Amino acid sequence: MKKTICIFDLDDTLVKTDAKIKVYQKETGDLLHSLTPEQYNGFENHQGHTLDFEDFNDLQILLSGTLMEKNVKILIECSKEHPIGMITARSHLKSVLEFIREKKLPIKEGLVFVVNDEKSGMVGNVAERKKQAFERLIRMGYCDFIYYDDNLDNLESAKSLENEYDNIKIELHHVKD
Repeated sequence: MKKTICIFDLDDTLVKTDAKIKVYQKETGDLLHSLTPEQYNGFENHQGHTLDFEDFNDLQILLSGTLMEKNVKILIECSKEHPIGMITARSHLKSVLEFIREKKLPIKEGLVFVVNDEKSGMVGNVAERKKQAFERLIRMGYCDFIYYDDNLDNLESAKSLENEYDNIKIELHHVKD
């Protein structure tokens, strides 16, 4: 029997927040950009830049965000038949779990991956780290995935696992506003 799981990204998939990625000039410390997650998806980082993701560690910014109701409804429907997991580029598991509890989302705590946590052991860019989280789920016995994310690189990276593992199926859903 195939073990199916639904996986959701957090930012710009389940919630829109005021969190910004700040881009500074490394040499001068000048703020160059203050990017939304959507803007960051298309941003090319240069060696002369320093990135600040501190807003994404702020639980109050996360909790005051606006739920993307359409996607939350999909999550709740999926939870009637399958376990729900989350793979997010955030780095603080505690705040993500608090958000899940506060919003009463049916996401299993042991199926939440914050891929930018230094303790996660995941390396590479966000898409590569999210792929590594999928590999952990595969080792847990899951082989049939339904994946919702707003970033095409993340979706394509996960989809590549179908070519690397036998009997893995990943159904992709590109979330747009």
